[in-house]
Amino acid sequence: MQIAIDRKILLDPLSKIVRITEHRSIMPILTSVRLTLGTERSSITATDLEVSAVINVKAETPPADIVLRGSVLHNILKALEQGDVTLTIDQNTVTISQGKFVTDLALQDIEEFPEVKLMEADKKLRLKTKTLFESIEKVEFATGHDETRYVLTGLYFKHKAGNIEVVATDGHRIAFHRQDIQEDGLSMPGVIIPKKAVSDLMRIVGDEEEVVSASAYTGLSTPHNF
Repeated sequence: MQIAIDRKILLDPLSKIVRITEHRSIMPILTSVRLTLGTERSSITATDLEVSAVINVKAETPPADIVLRGSVLHNILKALEQGDVTLTIDQNTVTISQGKFVTDLALQDIEEFPEVKLMEADKKLRLKTKTLFESIEKVEFATGHDETRYVLTGLYFKHKAGNIEVVATDGHRIAFHRQDIQEDGLSMPGVIIPKKAVSDLMRIVGDEEEVVSASAYTGLSTPHNF
């Protein structure tokens, strides 16, 4: 099967999430990304089991669902020219071509790629990225690095009564920042988010003036006394 797709459609989202796949892991499949194309929710997915990212893309192509090494695919796409690239999918390989350039990548076992579930909440806290990142930047210096005290390596977030509070501590120092936000009638229990997840979010969103949605789920994000 052959798929012709604009290089930019793959490269832009891949550039934002490929670092998730670059961490050393005892599971080689976590160095890969999943490309789901030609469906209503075409997407690129990366996960290291601690942090997962799914970026939806507009890809009007034949249906395809494949797993490829993330950093290798990213480096190839960066080296190509603007315009369409062709993916020729066989049983065990994908051939990527553009003009005189041709290279083969081994397909990874899609059954080994962890399932990433997109959770839909009835209520979501919506924040401007500028508001969220300003609070993070004020306190992140105080996060801990001792993995034996894992709870201190994250940032504590809480929203209530028209403001958002962010706290970080390494057990010796503590940083606290409270910022007023537009009241939406919602509240979110206090949760601790790993610093790595926060860093990935800031890199993915970048300096764009976006609105992010935050939700806490029982069993996924556990409230803590901090």
